[in-house]
Amino acid sequence: MSTLATFLTVRYTEHEIFNQQIAIADVIVGNKSDLYQEADRNALQAYASERGAPHAKLLITEQGALELAWLQGATQAEGVPPHHHHQDSRPSINEMPIPESGYLKVENQGEGFKSVGWRFESNLVFERSKLFSFLAGLSAERMKAAFITQCGIFGYNLTKDGLTEISLGECGESRVEIIAEEIDAAWEQLLLDCMLPN
Repeated sequence: MSTLATFLTVRYTEHEIFNQQIAIADVIVGNKSDLYQEADRNALQAYASERGAPHAKLLITEQGALELAWLQGATQAEGVPPHHHHQDSRPSINEMPIPESGYLKVENQGEGFKSVGWRFESNLVFERSKLFSFLAGLSAERMKAAFITQCGIFGYNLTKDGLTEISLGECGESRVEIIAEEIDAAWEQLLLDCMLPN
């Protein structure tokens, strides 16, 4: 009998393609929750938070019971906790059209933290070294992102341990979410300054 603890082994968690799939997923499903130990559930939540995309939802299910709305961009399925430590009360950034400016910004707050996120049209390309410097210099609790750069597509993850960068095989658009006690108004312009001219 396989449990989540078996699934979250080095064979998977250090497999490049597996991690790329998790990094770009909109929804991460942990099934067979009836077989979980508490440590299994905590390990999945930690893994999804560490490796998942900024907008990804973590769903815990039993016997594959998924509601269709969970896979159609519903902002939050009732009874399914978000994997971030703040409650997301805004409409999903994924459901909003990107305006003519080429990017969309959404802010939120809850449980003592604030968040800000941006989505960028796929034709907007970022300068990798400038982008890395900007992200590494953030004073934030957490940051997750995927960016299209002139050097390829990269996923970024900022925690208290520092910034990590991984190469991704594909990405439909660039996006980033920053969670912090306070949002710096200068971040948006600094981020836009990382874009290459069209």
